[in-house]
Amino acid sequence: MAPKLREINPKLELAVGGISFEDIPKYAASVDFVVTTAPFYASPFDLTTNIERL
Repeated sequence: MAPKLREINPKLELAVGGISFEDIPKYAASVDFVVTTAPFYASPFDLTTNIERL
């Protein structure tokens, strides 16, 4: 994916590989995109949604 994106924008800066959720802020200030697989290896997270009539 990165090579295709760089064809579109050669100046694109990506941070890819070995990036945990804790490390994202360290990279975010100096790149355009941070790519992480951390969600695939994280423990399950229970999301709750409340729907209310407007």
